[in-house]
Amino acid sequence: HDAESGSYLAFTRIGGPDWRLVTLFPEDEIAGVAHKAAMMMLVLGLSLQLILLVTVGTVLDRRVSQPIRRLRDAADGLARGEPPAEGAAGLPADQDNEIGSLVRSFQALAAKVEQRQHELEDTVAVRTRALAEANEQLEHLTRTDSLTALPNRRAFDADLAQAVASPEPLKAMALGMLDVDAFKAY
Repeated sequence: HDAESGSYLAFTRIGGPDWRLVTLFPEDEIAGVAHKAAMMMLVLGLSLQLILLVTVGTVLDRRVSQPIRRLRDAADGLARGEPPAEGAAGLPADQDNEIGSLVRSFQALAAKVEQRQHELEDTVAVRTRALAEANEQLEHLTRTDSLTALPNRRAFDADLAQAVASPEPLKAMALGMLDVDAFKAY
């Protein structure tokens, strides 16, 4: 660098006559070229970094975020009572990574929930039938005298009320009542 002229000196030896070639480059010209090159490198580096970020973001979205969203939607559907098969469609169970493992665990859980739901429905159906049978037995016991197995006063009152409340007019009605005093000794 020549401080007087503000230029850079470049020299080389020329073979043969043993001469030296000296070239002066103005400092402004070299600084401008260096600045341009530095700006190009900066722009190129930022562009490559942006491309890398977009690529990584897209890959993460496709390989991680979308499967997790689908899994979340399937879990929400299962919580709402939707059949597990509908929510599990499109989940990446074949992936050999954490997401695939999570999906397989969810599918096993969903199958277990469906199995338990069927078992519960079967149990409810059995208990409902047993309750209906018990209610029929209770109804029979409340309308029948336990000693004679004949209809009791409660059955008489219910049958009479039904006959009187019938929308069809009564053509004829006979009413008989027998009261036996001291029939049962308590």
